[in-house]
Amino acid sequence: MSDPLPLHQLATFAAVIDAGGFEAAARSLNVSPPAISQRLKALERTVGRSLVERTVPPLPTAAGERLLPHARRLVGMAAEAALSVGLGAGTGARPTLHLAVNADSLDTWFLEALATAPGAHRTQVLLERADQDETHRLLLSGQVQAAVTTASTPVPGCTSELLGVMRYLPVAAPRLLDAGEELARLPMVDFDDADDLQRSSLTAWLGHAATPPRHKVPSSTAFARAVEAGLGWGMLPEEQAQPALRRGTLVPLPQGRPHDVVLSWQSWDPPTPALAELSAHLLGFAARRLRRPDEGDAA
Repeated sequence: MSDPLPLHQLATFAAVIDAGGFEAAARSLNVSPPAISQRLKALERTVGRSLVERTVPPLPTAAGERLLPHARRLVGMAAEAALSVGLGAGTGARPTLHLAVNADSLDTWFLEALATAPGAHRTQVLLERADQDETHRLLLSGQVQAAVTTASTPVPGCTSELLGVMRYLPVAAPRLLDAGEELARLPMVDFDDADDLQRSSLTAWLGHAATPPRHKVPSSTAFARAVEAGLGWGMLPEEQAQPALRRGTLVPLPQGRPHDVVLSWQSWDPPTPALAELSAHLLGFAARRLRRPDEGDAA
C-alpha cells in the first residue's frame, strides 16, 4: 500500500468489530451510522479488499483479521499520545487498557494489584477472564494488550516476563473425608471441562487413572465454596485455601501433594505509556505476593 492508512478509518474498522455492529460503532465514536459505513468503505478501497463480513454481528474477513491487531494498537497509541499533550482534557477521555487474566489470579491477587497501581484512577481497565489458550488468541488478535497467562513463550509482538508461582493445595472438607471413602473414589470438583488439574494430580498420586464423581463449578470463588461445603475435594490456590485451613473447615487431602503453576505477564511490545506503567507495578506486586520458582518444584 503506497498511501498511509488514515487513523480515523482504522478506528472505525476496529470499532465496528469491537462494538459488534455499525450503529454501536457510531455511538462509540460519536458519529452517524452513514459516516461509519463511508469510512469503512474508503478503508476497504485503499487496501483493495473487503475487511468486514456484513453479518450480525460483523466479522473480520481474512484480510481484516490480519489488519485488526495493528489497527487496535495504532488507535490505542494515538489516543494516549493525544492525552499526553492535553488533547481531550476535560472530556473524560483516559487511556484504556484491555487485559486478560486467568480466573484464579483474578479472584486472589490481581484486583488488589490493579487498585494499588500508580495510574489506577487515570486509566480505564477492561478485563477478560481467559485460560491459557484463550489469552494466546486474545493477544494475537489485538483484543487485549496484556495478559496473565501460564504460557511463557511470547505471542508475536509481545514480551513475556515472569510474575511468579501460584501454588495449588489439595484440600477437602473434614466431613468429606470422615466418610472413609478411598481416594480413588472420592468426589472431586472441577472448574470447567478444560480443568484437568484434579484428575491429572490424582493419577500422579495413585500411579494409575481413576474415575471418581466429578462436579463442575465454573467460578473460582464458587469453586472454593463448593470444596469447603464438602461437595468434593479440589486444588485451591494457596491464598484461597489458607484461611479455611486455619479455621479447620478445610484439611489437606491425604496422599495429595501441592502443584505449582508458573505465571507470566505477556504485553505488547512496544507498550503504550499506560501499559508500561501498569506492567512495572504488576511485576513488583507479584514479586511480593507470589512464590518464586526456587521456593518449590514448578509444574
